[in-house]
Amino acid sequence: FFSVATMMGALRLEVSPQVVETFSTCNAKDEPIRALQLGIENNEKVVLIASLESTSDVATDCEKMAAMLKGDGEPCYFIFKSGDDAPWSVLSYVPQNCKPKLRMLYAASVETVRKALGTHEVPHTIHCTEKDALLWTSLEAEIKGKIDPSAYDARTDKEKMRDKLDKEEVAICATKSYVHGVKTLISDAATEAMRGLGDGSISAAIMTVESDKIDLGGSIADPITVEELVDKLPKDEPRFVLLRYPHQHEEQEITSTVFIYMCPEGCKVKLRMVYSTTKASVITHASEVGLELAAKLEYGDFADVTTKALYDAVHPPLVEDSAEADRLIKPKHPPHMGVKVMF
Repeated sequence: FFSVATMMGALRLEVSPQVVETFSTCNAKDEPIRALQLGIENNEKVVLIASLESTSDVATDCEKMAAMLKGDGEPCYFIFKSGDDAPWSVLSYVPQNCKPKLRMLYAASVETVRKALGTHEVPHTIHCTEKDALLWTSLEAEIKGKIDPSAYDARTDKEKMRDKLDKEEVAICATKSYVHGVKTLISDAATEAMRGLGDGSISAAIMTVESDKIDLGGSIADPITVEELVDKLPKDEPRFVLLRYPHQHEEQEITSTVFIYMCPEGCKVKLRMVYSTTKASVITHASEVGLELAAKLEYGDFADVTTKALYDAVHPPLVEDSAEADRLIKPKHPPHMGVKVMF
C-alpha cells in the first residue's frame, strides 16, 4: 500500500556512486565547479545530470544554471557553491506545475541526498519553485541567511527536543492533563501529502514528529479502509493520520477528509507530550492548504478505530434529547482510551 515515492521514514532512495565520487573530487581537489545538477531516475536512484564550471561572476553562473533546467514542470537538485569559502547547498527545484507524486518524491528525498554527500559538507537546503529563484539576485539573500552565525545551533536533535519539552507548561490533575499547543514546522513532504489528499492523488498520509518538525512518515495511494490503515501504525508510538473517507450518506456518494491522532496506551509520556503539543499545527496547516476536515478524532485503543466509528463522527446521530446529544458528540473517557472528538 505504501508508495515508495512518498515514504519518508522508510525511504531508501539510492544516490549513485558517480554522484558521490564527483562531489568528493570537487571538494578534495577544489575544482572550479559552481554546481552539480542531479535528478531522480526511475523513482529509485539519484543520478548526475550535468555539472557547471565556476567563473569569477557568480551572477552569470547562476543564469547558466537556470538555463540548465529541463522541460516545463521537471524538478531537479543543484548542489551549489557560491564561493571558495562558502559551504555547499542543495537547491531543490520543484516547480508548482510539477506532477504531485514527483513533488512529493523530491521533497521527501532531499535529506537522503544531503546525508549521502555529508551533512557537514552540505549543511543547507534552499527550496525553489520558480526559475528566477535560481538567479543570484534571489539566492544571495537566502544563502547569507543560511550561513549567518546566529542561525547555527550546536545542540543535537535530542537536546533541542529536550529543551523544548522543558519549556512546556504542563498541568496535570486527577482526570486529565493539558499541554498548550506549540506551532511546529511542517516539512515540504508533509505539505505535498496534504495537497495530494486534496486533489485525490493519495488516500492517506501518516505523519510523525521528528527533530522538532512534523514530517511525512508514509502515504498510501490506493483506497484503504480505516481498519487497514491503523493496522499499519506502530503499536507503541503516536501518529497523526489524514484519511480520505469515501462513503455513502443519505443515498449520496461522499468523500470526507478526517484527521486522526492515534496515541496508543502505554507509549512513552514524552512522546505523548510532543504529539499532543503539535497536533494543532497539523490541523491548522491542513486548513491552510485547503483541506476541509469533516472530523478530528483522537484514539487510544486500536479496537475503537472502525468504519462505523468514523461514520458516526462524520455524521453524528440525531438525538432529540439535547443532553443525550451532548453525550454522544463529546464522549467522556479515561485519558488515552477510547475515542475523543476534538473541536
